[in-house]
Amino acid sequence: ISYNEIQAKKLYEDIRYFTENVVLFPKKEIVTYDYVAESKELPYQRIESLNQIHTKKNLIVVTTIEALMQRLPSKELLYQNELNFEMGKSYSLEELKKKLVTLGYVRCDLIEGRGQFSIRGGIVDIATNETTGVRIEFWGDEVDSIRNFNITSQRSINTLEKTTIHPAHEYILEDNIESICQKIKETAKNSKQKEIIEEDIEQIRAGNYISKID
Repeated sequence: ISYNEIQAKKLYEDIRYFTENVVLFPKKEIVTYDYVAESKELPYQRIESLNQIHTKKNLIVVTTIEALMQRLPSKELLYQNELNFEMGKSYSLEELKKKLVTLGYVRCDLIEGRGQFSIRGGIVDIATNETTGVRIEFWGDEVDSIRNFNITSQRSINTLEKTTIHPAHEYILEDNIESICQKIKETAKNSKQKEIIEEDIEQIRAGNYISKID
């Protein structure tokens, strides 16, 4: 645990010289004044670190005191809907769509970057990071093939026997959007910032809740 981000990054680089089993967990930005100023990469950096912590043993975690004090959703809530695909196993495509949305992925016609997924017939593409995705081909409800592919070229990199799809970010909702908006309204009933809160609620309803929900 370090006292600031610069020192944490230096520690991380030093430890990485000796072992790959190290991860840097950055602090969460709390931007109350300007939605545009918020880093769009930071939520992905944080969830990638959390996913590594969740899946790896004997991992060294480098972080700051500020990041350590910021609240997180419980591990059970964050990973309750993670998806495990295996060759030859059957899955419902309808349930799959719902779970991917619950995990924070956005449906697109063609994926262009992380946090997106697309479904074309029996082919499901999920962007696991900025450059690489997982392509799962179904024969009916059964998994026929699993491959990693390059998002830019759309070409396969390698085949897999199984794969796990983790959350796209840490802002996993416990309830539906309307219930959450109502809860925020009730909490902020007598607040002087009522107008600002109403604007935030509209952004949350429009789907921009990664910035506002926390």
